[in-house]
Amino acid sequence: MKHFFKAALLGAAFTLCVFLPTGSSQAANGYHWVLDEEYARVQYVNDATGDPVTSQFMDITGYTYYFDKNGYAATGWTKIDGMYYYFYSDGSMAKKVWINNRYLTKNGQMAVNQYVGTGRNRRYVDKNGVYVPNYKKSRKAKFIRTKKGTRYRNLDGTYSRQTWQCINGHWYYFYSSGYMAKNRRLGYFYVDKRGRMVTNKWVKIGNYRYHYDRTGRQDKRVRIRKTSSKKTSSSKVTVIN
Repeated sequence: MKHFFKAALLGAAFTLCVFLPTGSSQAANGYHWVLDEEYARVQYVNDATGDPVTSQFMDITGYTYYFDKNGYAATGWTKIDGMYYYFYSDGSMAKKVWINNRYLTKNGQMAVNQYVGTGRNRRYVDKNGVYVPNYKKSRKAKFIRTKKGTRYRNLDGTYSRQTWQCINGHWYYFYSSGYMAKNRRLGYFYVDKRGRMVTNKWVKIGNYRYHYDRTGRQDKRVRIRKTSSKKTSSSKVTVIN
Protein backbone atom coordinates (compact mmCIF):
# COMPACT_ATOMS: atom_id res chain seq x y z
CA MET A 1 0.00 0.00 0.00
CA LYS A 2 2.71 2.50 1.04
CA HIS A 3 4.86 1.58 -1.98
CA PHE A 4 1.94 2.20 -4.33
CA PHE A 5 1.32 5.71 -3.01
CA LYS A 6 5.04 6.59 -2.99
CA ALA A 7 5.29 5.53 -6.64
CA ALA A 8 2.12 7.43 -7.54
CA LEU A 9 3.41 10.60 -5.90
CA LEU A 10 6.79 10.35 -7.61
CA GLY A 11 5.13 9.80 -10.95
CA ALA A 12 2.92 12.83 -10.39
CA ALA A 13 5.96 14.94 -9.54
CA PHE A 14 7.56 14.24 -12.93
CA THR A 15 4.39 14.67 -14.99
CA LEU A 16 2.80 17.54 -13.05
CA CYS A 17 1.54 20.42 -15.12
CA VAL A 18 0.52 23.07 -12.62
CA PHE A 19 -1.76 25.92 -13.56
CA LEU A 20 -3.87 28.37 -11.65
CA PRO A 21 -7.42 27.15 -10.93
CA THR A 22 -10.11 28.08 -13.42
CA GLY A 23 -10.93 31.77 -13.42
CA SER A 24 -9.01 34.90 -12.55
CA SER A 25 -6.04 34.84 -10.18
CA GLN A 26 -8.11 37.24 -8.08
CA ALA A 27 -10.61 35.38 -5.89
CA ALA A 28 -13.55 36.44 -3.74
CA ASN A 29 -13.58 37.02 0.02
CA GLY A 30 -10.26 38.85 0.16
CA TYR A 31 -8.00 36.06 -1.15
CA HIS A 32 -6.10 35.51 -4.39
CA TRP A 33 -4.13 32.70 -6.05
CA VAL A 34 -0.33 32.86 -6.29
CA LEU A 35 1.88 30.57 -8.37
CA ASP A 36 5.22 29.72 -6.77
CA GLU A 37 7.31 29.30 -9.92
CA GLU A 38 10.28 27.80 -8.06
CA TYR A 39 8.24 24.84 -6.78
CA ALA A 40 5.55 24.96 -9.51
CA ARG A 41 2.81 24.92 -6.88
CA VAL A 42 -0.04 27.28 -6.00
CA GLN A 43 -1.03 29.06 -2.79
CA TYR A 44 -4.19 30.89 -1.71
CA VAL A 45 -3.13 34.18 -0.14
CA ASN A 46 -4.98 36.62 2.13
CA ASP A 47 -5.11 40.05 0.48
CA ALA A 48 -4.83 41.93 3.77
CA THR A 49 -2.04 40.00 5.49
CA GLY A 50 -0.21 38.45 2.57
CA ASP A 51 -0.22 35.10 4.39
CA PRO A 52 -1.21 31.88 2.59
CA VAL A 53 -3.93 29.56 3.90
CA THR A 54 -2.30 26.64 5.75
CA SER A 55 -3.20 23.20 7.14
CA GLN A 56 -6.88 23.18 6.20
CA PHE A 57 -9.53 22.31 3.63
CA MET A 58 -11.25 25.15 1.79
CA ASP A 59 -14.21 25.23 -0.60
CA ILE A 60 -13.47 27.77 -3.35
CA THR A 61 -15.88 28.49 -6.21
CA GLY A 62 -17.44 25.05 -5.96
CA TYR A 63 -14.23 23.04 -5.60
CA THR A 64 -12.47 21.67 -2.51
CA TYR A 65 -8.75 22.18 -1.86
CA TYR A 66 -6.33 21.25 0.90
CA PHE A 67 -3.43 23.52 1.79
CA ASP A 68 -0.45 21.99 3.63
CA LYS A 69 1.54 23.51 6.50
CA ASN A 70 3.56 25.57 4.01
CA GLY A 71 0.44 26.87 2.28
CA TYR A 72 0.74 24.84 -0.92
CA ALA A 73 -2.34 23.24 -2.49
CA ALA A 74 -2.06 19.43 -2.31
CA THR A 75 -1.84 17.46 -5.57
CA GLY A 76 -1.93 13.73 -6.31
CA TRP A 77 -2.53 11.14 -3.58
CA THR A 78 -2.37 12.82 -0.18
CA LYS A 79 -2.74 11.31 3.30
CA ILE A 80 -4.46 13.69 5.72
CA ASP A 81 -5.17 12.61 9.30
CA GLY A 82 -4.96 8.94 8.35
CA MET A 83 -7.25 9.15 5.31
CA TYR A 84 -6.28 9.23 1.63
CA TYR A 85 -7.54 11.83 -0.84
CA TYR A 86 -6.70 12.56 -4.46
CA PHE A 87 -6.20 16.09 -5.79
CA TYR A 88 -5.91 16.97 -9.47
CA SER A 89 -2.93 18.95 -10.81
CA ASP A 90 -4.78 22.25 -10.22
CA GLY A 91 -5.32 21.29 -6.54
CA SER A 92 -9.06 20.51 -6.73
CA MET A 93 -10.24 17.39 -4.89
CA ALA A 94 -11.47 14.32 -6.78
CA LYS A 95 -14.91 13.10 -5.69
CA LYS A 96 -17.22 10.23 -6.68
CA VAL A 97 -14.73 8.87 -9.22
CA TRP A 98 -12.36 5.90 -9.72
CA ILE A 99 -8.63 6.73 -9.84
CA ASN A 100 -5.85 4.12 -9.95
CA ASN A 101 -8.40 1.35 -9.24
CA ARG A 102 -9.52 3.16 -6.09
CA TYR A 103 -12.78 4.99 -5.43
CA LEU A 104 -13.07 8.50 -3.97
CA THR A 105 -16.32 9.10 -2.06
CA LYS A 106 -18.51 12.21 -2.15
CA ASN A 107 -16.36 13.63 0.67
CA GLY A 108 -13.19 12.94 -1.28
CA GLN A 109 -12.00 10.20 1.07
CA MET A 110 -10.80 6.94 -0.44
CA ALA A 111 -13.35 4.17 0.14
CA VAL A 112 -12.12 1.11 2.09
CA ASN A 113 -13.75 -2.16 3.18
CA GLN A 114 -17.09 -1.39 1.58
CA TYR A 115 -19.26 -1.63 -1.51
CA VAL A 116 -19.40 1.38 -3.81
CA GLY A 117 -21.75 2.10 -6.67
CA THR A 118 -25.20 0.66 -7.33
CA GLY A 119 -26.76 -2.04 -9.48
CA ARG A 120 -24.40 -3.60 -12.04
CA ASN A 121 -21.74 -1.03 -11.12
CA ARG A 122 -21.72 -2.11 -7.47
CA ARG A 123 -18.16 -3.15 -6.50
CA TYR A 124 -16.31 -4.11 -3.36
CA VAL A 125 -13.04 -2.45 -2.28
CA ASP A 126 -10.72 -3.92 0.35
CA LYS A 127 -8.87 -2.37 3.32
CA ASN A 128 -6.39 -0.76 0.89
CA GLY A 129 -9.17 0.71 -1.20
CA VAL A 130 -8.49 -1.66 -4.11
CA TYR A 131 -11.38 -3.01 -6.19
CA VAL A 132 -11.74 -6.78 -5.71
CA PRO A 133 -13.16 -8.44 -8.88
CA ASN A 134 -15.78 -11.17 -8.40
CA TYR A 135 -15.84 -10.67 -4.66
CA LYS A 136 -18.15 -13.06 -2.84
CA LYS A 137 -19.09 -12.40 0.72
CA SER A 138 -18.61 -15.50 2.78
CA ARG A 139 -20.53 -14.14 5.73
CA LYS A 140 -22.51 -11.11 6.74
CA ALA A 141 -20.52 -8.06 7.77
CA LYS A 142 -21.84 -6.71 11.05
CA PHE A 143 -21.12 -5.17 14.44
CA ILE A 144 -20.37 -7.67 17.20
CA ARG A 145 -21.33 -6.33 20.64
CA THR A 146 -19.94 -7.82 23.87
CA LYS A 147 -19.52 -6.70 27.48
CA LYS A 148 -16.05 -5.42 26.60
CA GLY A 149 -17.27 -3.26 23.73
CA THR A 150 -18.16 -3.28 20.05
CA ARG A 151 -16.16 -4.78 17.19
CA TYR A 152 -16.87 -4.97 13.45
CA ARG A 153 -16.57 -8.21 11.51
CA ASN A 154 -15.87 -7.67 7.81
CA LEU A 155 -17.19 -9.73 4.93
CA ASP A 156 -13.97 -11.77 4.80
CA GLY A 157 -14.31 -12.67 8.50
CA THR A 158 -11.55 -10.37 9.76
CA TYR A 159 -12.12 -7.71 12.42
CA SER A 160 -11.24 -4.07 11.85
CA ARG A 161 -8.19 -3.05 13.90
CA GLN A 162 -6.27 0.20 14.37
CA THR A 163 -8.09 1.92 11.52
CA TRP A 164 -10.81 4.35 10.50
CA GLN A 165 -13.57 2.61 8.56
CA CYS A 166 -16.64 3.90 6.76
CA ILE A 167 -19.67 1.70 7.48
CA ASN A 168 -23.09 2.57 6.04
CA GLY A 169 -22.02 6.16 5.44
CA HIS A 170 -20.53 6.77 8.91
CA TRP A 171 -16.87 6.76 9.96
CA TYR A 172 -15.78 4.72 12.99
CA TYR A 173 -12.40 4.14 14.62
CA PHE A 174 -11.27 0.73 15.89
CA TYR A 175 -8.31 0.27 18.27
CA SER A 176 -5.63 -2.39 17.77
CA SER A 177 -7.73 -4.61 20.07
CA GLY A 178 -10.53 -4.41 17.52
CA TYR A 179 -12.90 -2.52 19.83
CA MET A 180 -14.64 0.65 18.69
CA ALA A 181 -13.76 4.08 20.11
CA LYS A 182 -16.68 5.98 21.65
CA ASN A 183 -17.21 9.40 23.27
CA ARG A 184 -13.67 10.65 22.79
CA ARG A 185 -11.34 12.87 20.80
CA LEU A 186 -9.05 11.14 18.32
CA GLY A 187 -6.52 13.70 17.16
CA TYR A 188 -8.51 16.40 15.33
CA PHE A 189 -11.64 14.20 15.24
CA TYR A 190 -14.35 13.22 17.71
CA VAL A 191 -16.57 10.13 17.90
CA ASP A 192 -19.91 10.16 19.72
CA LYS A 193 -21.53 7.60 22.03
CA ARG A 194 -22.40 5.45 19.01
CA GLY A 195 -18.82 5.57 17.79
CA ARG A 196 -19.66 7.75 14.78
CA MET A 197 -17.37 10.57 13.70
CA VAL A 198 -19.03 13.92 14.43
CA THR A 199 -19.44 16.33 11.49
CA ASN A 200 -20.86 19.86 11.22
CA LYS A 201 -21.41 20.03 14.95
CA TRP A 202 -20.28 21.67 18.22
CA VAL A 203 -19.22 19.36 21.06
CA LYS A 204 -18.69 20.47 24.68
CA ILE A 205 -15.71 18.83 26.41
CA GLY A 206 -14.83 20.13 29.86
CA ASN A 207 -14.43 23.92 29.76
CA TYR A 208 -14.22 24.01 25.97
CA ARG A 209 -16.54 23.70 22.99
CA TYR A 210 -15.11 22.26 19.79
CA HIS A 211 -16.52 22.60 16.29
CA TYR A 212 -16.01 19.84 13.72
CA ASP A 213 -16.43 20.69 10.02
CA ARG A 214 -18.12 18.66 7.28
CA THR A 215 -15.08 16.37 6.97
CA GLY A 216 -15.08 15.72 10.73
CA ARG A 217 -11.91 17.74 11.36
CA GLN A 218 -11.82 20.21 14.27
CA ASP A 219 -11.68 23.77 12.94
CA LYS A 220 -12.64 25.87 16.01
CA ARG A 221 -12.14 25.75 19.76
CA VAL A 222 -14.03 27.95 22.21
CA ARG A 223 -13.03 28.44 25.84
CA ILE A 224 -15.96 29.04 28.19
CA ARG A 225 -15.20 31.32 31.10
CA LYS A 226 -17.76 31.68 33.86
CA THR A 227 -17.96 34.84 35.90
CA SER A 228 -20.24 35.37 38.85
CA SER A 229 -21.30 38.07 41.30
CA LYS A 230 -23.80 38.38 44.12
CA LYS A 231 -26.49 39.63 41.76
CA THR A 232 -25.79 38.00 38.42
CA SER A 233 -23.72 35.31 36.81
CA SER A 234 -22.69 35.04 33.19
CA SER A 235 -20.50 33.06 30.82
CA LYS A 236 -17.74 34.65 28.80
CA VAL A 237 -16.82 32.89 25.56
CA THR A 238 -13.40 33.25 23.92
CA VAL A 239 -12.89 31.88 20.42
CA ILE A 240 -9.56 30.20 19.80
CA ASN A 241 -8.76 29.16 16.24
